[in-house]
Amino acid sequence: MSEGFPPPAPPHGGVLHHPMLAVDIVGFGRYAPADHRHLRDALYRIVTASFAATAVPLDPRWHEDRGDGILVIAPADISVALLLGYLPHHLHAELRRYNQVSAPAVQLRLRLAVNAGYVQTDAHGAGGRELLHLFRMLDAPGFKTALAATDSSLGLITSDYLYNEIVRSSPGLLDPAAFTQTTIAHKETRAPAWMWLTPTTAHAQPGTPRTPRPGAPHADAQDSPPGPCATAIRPPTRRAAPYRVGGQCSGGVSGDCVDCGSGRM
Repeated sequence: MSEGFPPPAPPHGGVLHHPMLAVDIVGFGRYAPADHRHLRDALYRIVTASFAATAVPLDPRWHEDRGDGILVIAPADISVALLLGYLPHHLHAELRRYNQVSAPAVQLRLRLAVNAGYVQTDAHGAGGRELLHLFRMLDAPGFKTALAATDSSLGLITSDYLYNEIVRSSPGLLDPAAFTQTTIAHKETRAPAWMWLTPTTAHAQPGTPRTPRPGAPHADAQDSPPGPCATAIRPPTRRAAPYRVGGQCSGGVSGDCVDCGSGRM
């Protein structure tokens, strides 16, 4: 391939096991429309910086814009343990930094769902049962209610399988005892899941509305003062493992490439 020419588009129709996550802004529709662009820019800065701190640089080919959120389907050789064990803490740290210097009207709170499973890619993007389950978790009413009842700036939800296989079996920065089990009851989905909320400075009782701050979105959609940041511990230094797209290797820590098979997302 001649240098200076872009690689051909990756082939469609691949089915590989991928780690994946979805993050969105809590109560995005309640912010002033004039602030939407600022909030979206802030979200991308926070997520990009958090991936970099996790030693997994966010490649533009991995993610899809969702309006008030971002879908990320990482290459098959990226460990989901990084997305569960380190990324939430770095997201919390970046959120805390942002909220400390931002006006009340543009304070941010985020919901994060992490899953892993087989993803089917085609000319239109990506799909699959586990990708669908990812969004069922993100939008689960019980998850939204639990986050709304606290002043946490970040809520994480993951599947029962990943909680048992990664969080409980591979102790890391996330304390398994800090998770709370819930049931996803959304549309046709009925499944157990586990939630983790960042520490808060004050805990509201379930069902107790928080006092809206002037200029901020109200009710359960408003942002609240961030809690103390968990210590941001950097995992062992590593680069994103290489993968092959259209015959061109992305580069990485080893000499072998892994064909991620992902299409346009």
